[in-house]
This record gives sequence, structure tokens and C-alpha cells, in this order.
Amino acid sequence: MRLKFIEPLLPTLVEKPPEGDGWIHEVKFDGYRSQIVIDPDFAFTRNRANWTAKYRDLVGAAKQPGLDNAIIDGEVVIMKLACPTSPSFAKPSRDATISFHAT
Repeated sequence: MRLKFIEPLLPTLVEKPPEGDGWIHEVKFDGYRSQIVIDPDFAFTRNRANWTAKYRDLVGAAKQPGLDNAIIDGEVVIMKLACPTSPSFAKPSRDATISFHAT
């Protein structure tokens, strides 16, 4: 079965997170909501833009032995080494790493 883009689940900003076991909470980084599709291997923005060429290394890293197909929804973030607690999607530089955060 060939997988395709699906509409991502987008977080909702609220003043106070809901309580109880039925909720999942997600940290909001300043990045690009993205989706990595394994089989075929593609990467998309939340608006269906094909960014496979831009995310080539992330797509390659997502492929694990034994993983035949998957859709991974997450956020691409650039973490600057000088300030690792303040992620942003600024232009990459030599002192930054690109990471993909999936929930």
C-alpha cells in the first residue's frame, strides 16, 4: 500500500491545558509543521508543499530497519547551539542543528 499525505492534526493554543488522562499535550516550537511519509519517501509541509529535497537528511533518518511504511507528523526546528533552549526556524547556520519533533 502506497501512503499519501494526510491532513495533519494541528495544536490549539489555550490559556490552561485540560486535565485528565484523555489528553495529550504538545510543546509548540517555532518551526514548520511537517509530515514525513515513508513508502514512498516524501516530506511535506502542512499545506502539502513537497519539501523532500529540503528535508532529505530528515527523511533518511526517519527510515529505520524494519519500518516499511509510516506517516510521521511533527515539526522541523532549528536549534542554535549558542541558545539550545530557544528554538527557531531561522536560516540554518554552522552553529545550529535541524531536528524533527514528532508526538
